[in-house]
Amino acid sequence: MSEGHASDLQCIGSFHAYTQDGQCYTIEIWTQFVPVHEHGRFRVAPTQLVLTTTDGHGVDRVDQGQYRLRNNPEVSLSTDDPNAP
Repeated sequence: MSEGHASDLQCIGSFHAYTQDGQCYTIEIWTQFVPVHEHGRFRVAPTQLVLTTTDGHGVDRVDQGQYRLRNNPEVSLSTDDPNAP
């Protein structure tokens, strides 16, 4: 994030993802909203998404529906939730 602070992040949703052995993680989707000037009008738009588990671990997106715990990259997670980024 180029501007703002971590406290500016807002949770905009969550989804469940599972390890190969069936352990469930709730992944929260966080973003920061910033003002954007476009075609003579101002609007608010989200910046890049930040993914975390509910206990605060970072999550990296590998592909649609495929994720990896940032601090434990050997743990792969997957979901079939169509709303997951």
